[in-house]
Amino acid sequence: NDNAEVANTLYCLGHLYLEQNRFQRAEKCYMDALKTYTAAYGRINTKISNIYNDLGMLFWLKSDFEMAKKHYLEALSIGKQASGEMCSDVATSYGNLGILHHDYGFLDEAEKFYMLSYDICIALYGEQHKLTANVINSLGDLYRNQNNYEKAEFFLVKALHFYQKSYGEYHDETANSYNNIGALYRDQKNYPEAEKNYSRALLIW
Repeated sequence: NDNAEVANTLYCLGHLYLEQNRFQRAEKCYMDALKTYTAAYGRINTKISNIYNDLGMLFWLKSDFEMAKKHYLEALSIGKQASGEMCSDVATSYGNLGILHHDYGFLDEAEKFYMLSYDICIALYGEQHKLTANVINSLGDLYRNQNNYEKAEFFLVKALHFYQKSYGEYHDETANSYNNIGALYRDQKNYPEAEKNYSRALLIW
């Protein structure tokens, strides 16, 4: 119906503004899209969940932890009600909450959310899927921050192998993986391995 088309355009416009860091305009478009989608479909649907996830990202980019968390949790709640626990929207919400808590140094909470996202991704897609690989990469980075280097290496190398297999050697995701592994070895003062991985990333960029 017309309301749904209007809401979709508002959502796309909000996403466009968000990508440009035009936060005030993005927030207004998202809030208008929320009202219009709710009128068209009701509150419990994945479109509403997606908007709350984007609003969470908006407030995260504005360095507003509490508002980001509030909107991510709302996205999670609606996603569960709309589709159940085992769905990609819920995995995304858990992952976003993990990233948010990780960014603010709440590492135990971040690990909990990452693992919830990981479990869903493994159940839905297995290990050879981009969503799973992204969570694996985040877990590796988290364990590096916790100085749990053995676990960090396990997850970061696993993510690298996925990106190499899926995208090839000369891809941004592969380069990012080499960078992350380089940082891990640097933290351990294993400078030859750090240099090797950083150099590999540099060849790709």
